[in-house]
Amino acid sequence: MEVERSGRIEGFEDWDAALPLAGGREETIPYAVVPESDLNALGQVYCARFPAVMDYGERVLLRERLERPLSAPLVARLSPELRRIYYFANADPHETLTVRLQAQVMPAPASKVVTRLRTPARLLFRIDLSRGSDGVLMASSLVRKALKIPGQLKSVLTEADRWLGGLANATS
Repeated sequence: MEVERSGRIEGFEDWDAALPLAGGREETIPYAVVPESDLNALGQVYCARFPAVMDYGERVLLRERLERPLSAPLVARLSPELRRIYYFANADPHETLTVRLQAQVMPAPASKVVTRLRTPARLLFRIDLSRGSDGVLMASSLVRKALKIPGQLKSVLTEADRWLGGLANATS
């Protein structure tokens, strides 16, 4: 109940040290409920689908809302490491949901060690999922995802390096 009342979720002690994405602003992304995949036997949005809806919001943010959007192959390399999610309410099939999120990035320290799987950064997301009709908060989540890129995907590694370099230059 404390998370629902206050909006504070314990976690991400490194949030303040990370670089903000999307200019540090909160992004709002609509999501139309898909009856074939999102509903449970009672005709409400299945709570196990909430993380997938939140992931959808992350992809829209990273692929469409950034000043320098990321490619689909780069976004596909995000791998969840930690997810804290709190559930509060549900929605009916006719709803459009609202995904509100903030994102930060933590570039990895430079390393001279070459490995088969590289992790150039981690992304931190704060996500709130609400009903569009009345704004009722349905769930809140903190998610940390690692950007894990196999060494043989040179074009994806290059894109990640350029993107992170651009972020570092923009904040200095």
